[in-house]
Amino acid sequence: MGMRSRLSSADYARLRRSFDGNEPIMNGGISVAVERRPTRTNQTPEWMDNDAKVAEFIHKMFPRAGKFGDKCQCDPCSFFKYRLNRHKCRCRWCKDTMKAARWTTVIYKWFRLGHIDRSIETDNRWKSGTVASIAQKINRVLAGQRQDGRARTGKGRGRPKTLQKQTLVDSKTVSNSCLPSCS
Repeated sequence: MGMRSRLSSADYARLRRSFDGNEPIMNGGISVAVERRPTRTNQTPEWMDNDAKVAEFIHKMFPRAGKFGDKCQCDPCSFFKYRLNRHKCRCRWCKDTMKAARWTTVIYKWFRLGHIDRSIETDNRWKSGTVASIAQKINRVLAGQRQDGRARTGKGRGRPKTLQKQTLVDSKTVSNSCLPSCS
């Protein structure tokens, strides 16, 4: 459906007398092409240009990275002198090492150098969307949020602790002494 479908056959015949078939107006109209140069919406923090601060950030996020578990029985942790591949290992130390390597790659190539997602993913043989996911997690951490985007509950981790009996007795005496005077 372009311009031709909107014109009647009489109007189209009148135009054919004025214009040649090779004219752009007869081959779909005249359009203005704008060169598209997308810019990044988020700004890279200044501290990401400093190697020491990037290393500190990565170490803070992944404290077990680059270390070997004493209790772990996986091959990379057991034979750490041989530098075995940690890619398919499931222990916490190996997972943190691989995640730290991915985050560092994204910080250097995506945030610092401005490479596009696809080039980083093809160079490292990652699935598509990996760089965007990691960049989103880094931005959430920088904003003080959780990596998965869920709201923080404010509750402590683990099973709730029971209150001590002394605290319960004090609260009952305070509430009982306040009732007669309050009314």
